[in-house]
Amino acid sequence: MRTLFSNPGKKLKTLALVIFWIVLAFSVIEGIGLIYMGVNWYETFHDITAWTYKTPLIIAGILTPIVGILIAWLSSIFLYAFGQLSEDTAAIRAAAEKEKQ
Repeated sequence: MRTLFSNPGKKLKTLALVIFWIVLAFSVIEGIGLIYMGVNWYETFHDITAWTYKTPLIIAGILTPIVGILIAWLSSIFLYAFGQLSEDTAAIRAAAEKEKQ
């Protein structure tokens, strides 16, 4: 049980990095999928108003990775900072206890 809760700062920082890369990967994959759907819209549906649906899908496919990068960064930066704060606090506490003795 002791190892489960030991060094939480490092675990939080690792979790923040994992979350960042997962969100980033999914947003890039989704962007590629939206662009692919937009480019192949007419071949798939043979709709007269294909341009009505095609252009917004391509624009969304371009914007999705950009917004995904921002969301990935914002969602992980706070968790990473909290992990760093936890590590720094533990180091300060250890130094203070060592100096007290």
